[in-house]
Amino acid sequence: MSRVILKSLIFILLLGSFSLKGQIDANALKSAYLVKIANNFKWEKSDSILKIGILSNDEELFNQVKKYASDKLIDGKKITVEQILFPKKIPEYNILFVGKERRRNLANYLEIINKKQILLFSDQAPTMDFSMVNFYLSFDKKIKFKINSDLLKIHGLEVSNLMLILGGSDSDILALIEQKDSSLIKEKKKRNLLQKENSEKENQLKEMVSKIESISRTLDIKNEEIEEKTKAINQVNDKLISQRRNLSNVSQKVSETNYQLIAREKQIRIQEEKLNRQKKIFTEQKEEIESRNEKIKEQDEFLAQQKSMLNLKEKYLSYAYIFSLFLLGVLLFAIISFMGKRRSGAKLIRQNKKLQQALDDLQTAQAQLVQNEKMASLGMLTAGMAHEINNPMTFIYAGVNVLKSEVEELLEKGKTPSNEENIKQIIEDIELGSKRVTEIVKSLQNFSRLNEDDVKTIDLRDCVSSTLTILGSVARAKKIKINNHLGNQPLLLECFPASMNQVFVNIISNAIDAVKPNTGEVNITVELKNEKYLISVSDNGSGIDEVDLGKIFDPFFTTKDIGKGTGLGLSISYNIIKKHFGDITVKSKKGEGCTFTLKVPLTYQKS
Repeated sequence: MSRVILKSLIFILLLGSFSLKGQIDANALKSAYLVKIANNFKWEKSDSILKIGILSNDEELFNQVKKYASDKLIDGKKITVEQILFPKKIPEYNILFVGKERRRNLANYLEIINKKQILLFSDQAPTMDFSMVNFYLSFDKKIKFKINSDLLKIHGLEVSNLMLILGGSDSDILALIEQKDSSLIKEKKKRNLLQKENSEKENQLKEMVSKIESISRTLDIKNEEIEEKTKAINQVNDKLISQRRNLSNVSQKVSETNYQLIAREKQIRIQEEKLNRQKKIFTEQKEEIESRNEKIKEQDEFLAQQKSMLNLKEKYLSYAYIFSLFLLGVLLFAIISFMGKRRSGAKLIRQNKKLQQALDDLQTAQAQLVQNEKMASLGMLTAGMAHEINNPMTFIYAGVNVLKSEVEELLEKGKTPSNEENIKQIIEDIELGSKRVTEIVKSLQNFSRLNEDDVKTIDLRDCVSSTLTILGSVARAKKIKINNHLGNQPLLLECFPASMNQVFVNIISNAIDAVKPNTGEVNITVELKNEKYLISVSDNGSGIDEVDLGKIFDPFFTTKDIGKGTGLGLSISYNIIKKHFGDITVKSKKGEGCTFTLKVPLTYQKS
């Protein structure tokens, strides 16, 4: 057995040496093919260097191509050979060689080339559909090549008629190469040297084989000794197995006796538990008997006391008659007082009616206050609109006046304007101002929605952007940042548009009021989760005390100075969100800013 293993190892070593030699010859032949075949194509006339890219992990092939192309020219141009590590760099090369380990990705590499003038070589590709020139091994183990002329035409590569006629015969190609290139003679000399080295190595291997055979003989002797020892060990193992069987029988008997002992112990424990229970019951009965005796004694004492009390009752019967007369008088007094209370009850009913009327009046007053708050926010929006419209209108009026004066001067003098660029700039300012006016008016229309009292589908981005346009003057006056993170995708929501606009005005204006000038920042984000929009408005302002967090949604509660807030903005916003079957929460710490989160369903659920 050991001799067979040693002989197989020697055969593998010899085969490896011959395969190494064949690999070197094959790589040299592929290198010569690649350069010579590329030289038979018509390339663009330019002084640039032709770049050959080797997309393969075979370092020996790369070195062979680089060595062979070092002093060669293709179509009169110099050549550079580089190894490609990333397929994205394929378009940078004029000639591409794909190794056989990457032949499965030829379709992807052909897509990267994308009809560019790049000559694609492949090694042992399964099909010619994605290769221009493919190297393959014939039945007699010779390297040949095939040419895909259709694919070459698509990529604008014209091949010579000689290449098409040869079509891949390595003997003919080698004849041409030997006629045109003396470098192959050098390669043959190297091959002869390698053959001599291989013969020397074969002699060394024969010596090694003789040594290995002597070693194998000694191993055979040792194997025979080992076999004798294994027989003795097997006999000992048989004895041990019989002993183990006896031990297993004994252990089974012991386990059976253990089970019986455990069962008896369980029965004894059950009997002990029953005895303990009976002892407890007996002691409890004794205690009950003693307690009953004590109760009998107490009852005897109580009967004695009752007898004495009967005697006393007989004495006090006479007093009871007098006391009954007194009770009759008290009853008459109670009847008279009941009649008076009945009259006072009617008064209470009338007072309740008055209180109900006062409650109704308060509710109407609250509704009026809510309407006043709406009108106040609308007034603030109108003021912001006026401020925003005034800025672009100044551009328009100033530009018109300057244009008029310039045009009048030109008409009077009859000359071409020397400040034509100024006139163009003024016209651009007028156009910019008019565009800003239209944007502001459009934002006001989107915000007000006074004619939209029904549920409609709106885009939250338009709602927020119109609010920010109208509140922009206040933010710019304080020099603060307002970051809108709503994205570019539509955020459709079924709601009452005017009410939803009022919620955004109340919350965003509160955030603007809370931050400090120059350093303030307000962030608006939205997230879709469980068929609900989570709209967050956060700021880095002064924050809210923990004591006041539970009161901020109460009507008339405000932390602002007198005259700066009515305390109804958040209360109204809370009622609007509840009307949309949503929720509004707040997280804040004193001095660390505040975050309001609105949870609103995508669709409005009509009750």
